[in-house]
Amino acid sequence: MPELITTKDALTGQVIKESNDALEKLIDTYVDNNLALDIPILVSRPGQKTISERSGERLVSRTYNFTYDNYFYGTKASEITSASQCSLIRGTNF
Repeated sequence: MPELITTKDALTGQVIKESNDALEKLIDTYVDNNLALDIPILVSRPGQKTISERSGERLVSRTYNFTYDNYFYGTKASEITSASQCSLIRGTNF
């Protein structure tokens, strides 16, 4: 009789695990296809700075154009492909 209970417990555990895996896969698929959205992040932005100097009697202005590249915890924003890369806590990466 104990063997029957052990077999029944093992079978029940297997059925519960398989049911849980199937439900988890169904939920993941639904979220990926219907609820998940790309997260907009600032990748870069253009900038412009004008510096004016007095050169003798003349006022000289120079304009400098530059691009500010955004980074998240050391990763360039244009290289980010997953929301987990925007988090400081990422397992054993540190």
